[in-house]
Amino acid sequence: MRWAARQRQDFIAQRIRENGKINRKEIMAEFGVNGVTATMDMQRYIHDNPGAIRYNTKTKRYEAIHVDE
Repeated sequence: MRWAARQRQDFIAQRIRENGKINRKEIMAEFGVNGVTATMDMQRYIHDNPGAIRYNTKTKRYEAIHVDE
């Protein structure tokens, strides 16, 4: 994985840990990437961390899945 992609993955993980949620706009604003890149980053995070987050269609963001759910 390239350095920039690794930085974005670390950012996603940090936001999930600290806030329990993230959306593509946060990635786009922080790194100046387009929506396609932000989507690919989220897909990679989901692939590498199965069961950690899910997309909430009502809030249009990715949210942490808590163990007790």
